Amino acid sequence: MEQASAMLEDLENKHPLEELSAGTGINALGPSRLSASGLDNDGALQLGVWSEASPSGEFGLRRDRSFTFEAWVLCDRVKRPVFLAGTRSGEANGQQGWHIDLRPPSGSILRGQMSFFWDSGPKIVQALSEDVTLTDLRPHHVAAVWDHDVAPDVGEMRLYLDGVEVAATKVHHSLIEGGQANPFRIGAEGNPERLAMDEVRFSRIARLPSQFLGAETQMMTKKGNWTDKANWSGGQVPTGRQTAVVAPKVEAVSRNQPPAFIGDLVLRPGATLRIGDLGAGVLPRGPGRLVMETGSRVLVVDGRGREQEFGPILMSGRAEIWGGTSNQGHHSTRIFGGRISGRHQLVLVGVNSNEFRFSAPSTFTGGLLAESRQNQGFQIVAEAARCFGRGGVHVGNYASLILRAEGTIDDAAILELSGPIDTKAKAKVVLYADETVRGLRINGANQKAGTYGSPTSAAQIKMPHFGGSGILTVK
Repeated sequence: MEQASAMLEDLENKHPLEELSAGTGINALGPSRLSASGLDNDGALQLGVWSEASPSGEFGLRRDRSFTFEAWVLCDRVKRPVFLAGTRSGEANGQQGWHIDLRPPSGSILRGQMSFFWDSGPKIVQALSEDVTLTDLRPHHVAAVWDHDVAPDVGEMRLYLDGVEVAATKVHHSLIEGGQANPFRIGAEGNPERLAMDEVRFSRIARLPSQFLGAETQMMTKKGNWTDKANWSGGQVPTGRQTAVVAPKVEAVSRNQPPAFIGDLVLRPGATLRIGDLGAGVLPRGPGRLVMETGSRVLVVDGRGREQEFGPILMSGRAEIWGGTSNQGHHSTRIFGGRISGRHQLVLVGVNSNEFRFSAPSTFTGGLLAESRQNQGFQIVAEAARCFGRGGVHVGNYASLILRAEGTIDDAAILELSGPIDTKAKAKVVLYADETVRGLRINGANQKAGTYGSPTSAAQIKMPHFGGSGILTVK
């Protein structure tokens, strides 16, 4: 949005928007250069209205695809709702679509509000912020995220202001039918004069705050201690709303209590994070997430018997979490208390008497592999339904799986068992609850459909593969 034009074109020129009302060029609102586009940002546009000629389908809110809309916005105080962008104009009832709007002060709201609004036709839902500072004639980054798989058959609408979540609401997939009914539009006739936008981006993924345009980050570019300022690109250890990024193939060591930050922790391909003693404060607990890219690793090597808890995790590539090393982290518990999402496999590498405890539902689809690389027994404990997401579960070398809740493994997934068991667990799989899977594979051989488990039932007895009082049903 550098200057007024008869057509607003995206970088790949696949979805140009026709000008319905001309915008006026002003100084840029966002950073002078954005690494995401590799282009200089020379200007913004005041007012202006642009629209698709007809609905393309690319901008619809769908049950099977996420999206992120973001832009810099500058606006004076408003007296009525102001439409920023979307496929629901609000001009007639029953017009299916979504939009983002700014709202004036009202009642206890002294500054204003922002809404991410969805009209399914029969029902309207919205993520509505509390009182926020936005209409102050200063540039602000606004982002609306549709995360389609926050839970089975449920998506979530999230709204961010300057990289911080200000509203969220869940939408059941049953409310999402059909495609995009109306053209995607930016701006609206009758918007206030002092309204400007810059660097608009629509992405067909649910972006994290660390992936927003111009997100403030600190990157660790040198191997060494997390708390050493010299190892960070900006000369400071991440704090506050910043996002921490460990550069590709760099090893970060966190032993001391780090400064608090609420952004994401991103491990680039091949990066390693080694956590010991008091260093677990680097693990995000929410709203920030641990983002693991291809080949990255987290090694938790703190003292004997300690517990360490992970918050939300996004699998952006196949990555590994180690419970310890050959001589560190033994007899310790690693707790997954946040949602694990993404499309890639999570690999758990256990050491002597590790316990990996899953206590929250997840949506990742790449599956789980648990194995020892030092022939040391350890256990995976499942305490919550859907805690293994939607992928298969492979219980590998010297690992044992303990199921304490029903429905921990997706019914359409494969359970695979290979290698020796953890002798302290008495069986490869210990069933304290019933479980159902699509298939069962033991040491590379597919097993026939039926029931497996308790010798006191009609189940097929496969000791030492199965123990406990529950039944495994193989479809």
